[in-house]
Amino acid sequence: MLDRYFTEMRKLSHEDELRYRYLIRGVKLLLEQRKSESSKGCQR
Repeated sequence: MLDRYFTEMRKLSHEDELRYRYLIRGVKLLLEQRKSESSKGCQR
């Protein structure tokens, strides 16, 4: 999912204000995903 997300984000203009909002949202998603994966690893 994240690969597609970032691919679509790259299509936005560098000057586009929404690009930064999407970038922040994508980074949050990535961090949440890593956090959930690490918490699953700790529960084993």
